[in-house]
Amino acid sequence: MEIPSGARVLLVEDNPLNQQLMLDLLNGHRLQVEVAGNGREAISAVEQKNFDLVLMDLQMPEMDGLEATRRIRARAEFAALPIIAMTANEVADTRQRCREAGMNDFLAKPIDMGEVAKVLARWIKTPATAAPNAAAKPVIDWELTLKRLSGRADLLKRALKDFAARKPSYADEMVQLQGQGRLQDAQHHAHTLKGIAANLGMNRLMEAASQAERCLRANKPADGGLLDELRAASSEAIAAAGKLSA
Repeated sequence: MEIPSGARVLLVEDNPLNQQLMLDLLNGHRLQVEVAGNGREAISAVEQKNFDLVLMDLQMPEMDGLEATRRIRARAEFAALPIIAMTANEVADTRQRCREAGMNDFLAKPIDMGEVAKVLARWIKTPATAAPNAAAKPVIDWELTLKRLSGRADLLKRALKDFAARKPSYADEMVQLQGQGRLQDAQHHAHTLKGIAANLGMNRLMEAASQAERCLRANKPADGGLLDELRAASSEAIAAAGKLSA
């Protein structure tokens, strides 16, 4: 996978030396990089400009990366924004706390640029990465779903608004339940999410939830790749639902 040239990245890092090192590395990939020195500055930056990805340090003054991520995720319009954790403190529960805050992936310090490149290529989605002549599929099939509801746009908007506002999301709860070993409860959440996604025309999310349900029904936890797809599809659907219900 290649990193899309010209992608916009927000680097959230309080240490000036680390800032400069990361800037040099990221600029080498022809990325557009802006820097925020703490969590508060990061929130302000994403509110003012559109970014394709955020690299978020965890330990910073004024506001740490976990709290900043939680506040960003509280806004429906930022639900699909990839946020990648960066930390030298890789204790046993660090990755779990990052997931619970809403982070999509994790980079350990000292930074390995090879790993950074893999993560950026995995999460930055731009037209440059799309297959030639690929037909764009809507995140939410509004027309078909509206037809099923006999044209009741008010009902559809209300349902989408409720879906976007639910915290934590069904996907987050399913992942949390699986992490606790509660596979039967996780299966129930996956089944519920599959039904909701189907009713609201969220085809990608419906498929991811369906795959997770099949795994859990067989008493097998969904693997990391499927969980990543479920989170990504859920975040994408939440963002789209927020916009369509506004």
